[in-house]
Amino acid sequence: MKKVLKRLLVLTLVATFALGSAGVFAANDSSIDSTLEKNNLSSSTAEKQVKTVSKKTENVKKIKATGYDIVAPALTYNTTSKPAYRGGNLAVAGYYQIIVRANATGKLYVDGSVSSSSKGSATVYVCSSLDINSGRFTYISPSKTISPGKSGIGAGGLDVVAGRNYNVLVKTNADNVNVNVKSYIYTYTSGRTLPVNKTMLSSGIKGNSNVSPELLYKIKPSKTGTISVSITEYGMSSSAAYVTLYNSKKKAISSKLWYYSKSGAYRAYFGVKANTTYYIKITDARGSYASQYKYGVKYTNTKVTDRNLSKKSKAKTIKRKKSMSTVFVASTGKSVDWYKIKVSKKRKTQIKIYTSGIKSGNLYVTVYKGKKKIGSTKKIPYYANSFTGTITYGTSYGKANKGTYYIKVQQGAKSSGKYSIKYVK
Repeated sequence: MKKVLKRLLVLTLVATFALGSAGVFAANDSSIDSTLEKNNLSSSTAEKQVKTVSKKTENVKKIKATGYDIVAPALTYNTTSKPAYRGGNLAVAGYYQIIVRANATGKLYVDGSVSSSSKGSATVYVCSSLDINSGRFTYISPSKTISPGKSGIGAGGLDVVAGRNYNVLVKTNADNVNVNVKSYIYTYTSGRTLPVNKTMLSSGIKGNSNVSPELLYKIKPSKTGTISVSITEYGMSSSAAYVTLYNSKKKAISSKLWYYSKSGAYRAYFGVKANTTYYIKITDARGSYASQYKYGVKYTNTKVTDRNLSKKSKAKTIKRKKSMSTVFVASTGKSVDWYKIKVSKKRKTQIKIYTSGIKSGNLYVTVYKGKKKIGSTKKIPYYANSFTGTITYGTSYGKANKGTYYIKVQQGAKSSGKYSIKYVK
């Protein structure tokens, strides 16, 4: 048994398969990835502490209208540019109203800038309520106070609904302050279509208590093979979240996987069929306070042949010292692949199955000599990188008699992804 030492945790799996007088199919090597619990991510957990929405109410003598409105679009992708600044010179020190129209549902933020030629500063407030006649308003913290020649990013964090108008106030502390603002939204709309190889942005918080929303992303891979899902929590030194794959009917067809950007053991891989609709569910992704609690999700799609060896009569021959790769497609069913190897003389006989491309569910392996089952069915856990089995059949322990042997690899519940099988010796 080989021990695999990992930075986070060490697990060792020992499995022996006894057949009585008929023979043995023994697993003598199982390389196990470390198991990382979310609560052990102390640094990531500390970064994910969420500040609740802070509302403050003020009364002022008079609020003036600026005479212009702005539109707040959703920043859909990490390549989407923020809108242009809009504004101008505010002649008299005081409070000025700007009306913002939300083009999406989500969290509204406002950036501001003050020209270097201005003699005073400006403070930008995103209001949850405003009475222009009484001068009473309530704003969402943080507000941004901006000095001449400087800019302030991310005032607010107000929950808004597409198609409605909202208020931004600008306070100047001197006459003739030239102020410009831009507004934008990080949406928490679920069910948006996510194109392959593009990073879609979402708000990692929702509501006054800043709960992390559970969002679905609709995908339609063009290639049969695998997809890899990655998460970026902006402003954080590492990114971590849960990822689950759903079918077109929004039924879970994978386990709830823990993705962690700093460990190759914690990836979200799934097997998929070309031109089929799936949904990716992301849970507990936020981002940092300083980066407006936003995160990005992306998936890539790699072609892998689905050999579809569902019957023993379709078993694929693997030559000695050769390997073969295939994919189990995610579904509510449990597919089977059949292989066969030919042992030319009595010898030590081994097969090895590589499963680092499968992170959800388990695989099961059974060996047959003709119709006779050799040993018991062996489970390859979802956290295993590989499995090596020695086939013993005959009078000599650890060796297999001459003949043809069949290997059945079965997909477990909610299991999918790429695997390879090798006739080692």
